[in-house]
Amino acid sequence: MILPLILLTIAILSAATAVYGTLPQWSLFHSGIHVIETTRQLQWPLLTLSVLMCVAIVVSIIIGKRRVWWLIGFAPVLALFAQLFVTGTFANLQVVDHPPAVSAADATSFMKDDEYVVGLVADEQTYAFPYRQLFSHPVVVLQVREKQVVLMWNAFANRAVARSMGRQVVPRELEVVSMPSNALLIYNTRVGQFINGLTGLTPEGTVPGGFHAAVPTAKMTWGQWRGRYPQTLVMSMPALNKAPAGPIRPRYPMRVDKTALPLPAETQVLVFATTRPVAVAENAVTEQPINVSVGDEPVVVFRDPASGRVKAFERTFDGRSSRFLANPSLLRAVKGVFMLDAATNSGWTSAGVAVDGEKEVIGKRLQPVAIEEGLYFGVMREWYPEMELVAP
Repeated sequence: MILPLILLTIAILSAATAVYGTLPQWSLFHSGIHVIETTRQLQWPLLTLSVLMCVAIVVSIIIGKRRVWWLIGFAPVLALFAQLFVTGTFANLQVVDHPPAVSAADATSFMKDDEYVVGLVADEQTYAFPYRQLFSHPVVVLQVREKQVVLMWNAFANRAVARSMGRQVVPRELEVVSMPSNALLIYNTRVGQFINGLTGLTPEGTVPGGFHAAVPTAKMTWGQWRGRYPQTLVMSMPALNKAPAGPIRPRYPMRVDKTALPLPAETQVLVFATTRPVAVAENAVTEQPINVSVGDEPVVVFRDPASGRVKAFERTFDGRSSRFLANPSLLRAVKGVFMLDAATNSGWTSAGVAVDGEKEVIGKRLQPVAIEEGLYFGVMREWYPEMELVAP
């Protein structure tokens, strides 16, 4: 009587550890990420132990030492296996290699102008990945001529990260493990390495093996992306029923101390892609030019009145920094002047080009600054604790 109970207990505990040891909630604890990683690395030994315990009970029944009703104890073990491989949240998150794609014209049958996509440009070919499809296919590998590009989508952080990838990384050996603190956690089963889908780095902060340069991504509505790139290809994969077609709030708990944050955790911010990330509250950015300092770099940021998109430029030219003000003159606005340089009184368009003023200034261009929109302050501060918040 005692021996089969011990065997069943070991079988259930081993399977339960494999299932519940990778829950995102572990990230609330000091070594929670390590718990998730260790559990995944020990997944198959744990499951093998569970199966062996069940086999031992079956053998004892066959040789007549135990009664057949002990098989009822297998029910929780089977339920745990089903949760891990079939019904669980992360069991349904797939890595897609070279997904089917259709032209923008053919995509009108399943795409609406107001639903969001992640846009990507690789070797002069543009791609659009609908949010609805990425929700269940958060890791997408593209075969672009002689190289691969991997896109990692963090739905509950509203962030996409892409990198070029060497041929030694095999897509079918990548696996979605969990979402600690709303960041995708990916496991390369071949080399036993974990990848944080929000940073594109390993948990230790290094570039994963076989991963190379970052590839810029963009988030916007399908109508906006198609307007910019009418020849784009669109991923065409099945989407879950009621999958979100736009940004969604963070779902999983975070360790970051929300009471110590200068902004509410779910405040959407703009993040400048610099060595040390710098954030600006998105609701603080209007059509009025805002002068901020991103580290040691002076930057002007504003919302383009024509497109509604946020733009940022280095506010330096001719070896000096400047400050930009809104254009109050209707006469100058006729020339396309959006803002004025306070030092030279020259007029500049929303594309960062000088079109009015002294001859030596006209034609000058401001250098664009990469910026990400729609990110959640709490999630970003969790994974970039050194991130600075600047106020206009």
